[in-house]
Amino acid sequence: MHFATITGIANHCDVRLIDAGGEMDAPVFVFINSFGTDFQMRKHVRSKLSDKLATLLHDKRGHGLSVGHERDHSV
Repeated sequence: MHFATITGIANHCDVRLIDAGGEMDAPVFVFINSFGTDFQMRKHVRSKLSDKLATLLHDKRGHGLSVGHERDHSV
């Protein structure tokens, strides 16, 4: 499991890079989870793209393994 800390918040993510022949401008496809899901549901799609594109999967704040809001919420 990988986490990126952004503004003090731990965000669950997974990055797959490709060999772009030394080029730094290889395309990156970013998967963003929908409400109430995590990035696990996108792994099958990424497996079909990973030899062509660098990919980034991440769980939005409060989803999957990413840390949620510190304050309480009610509806």
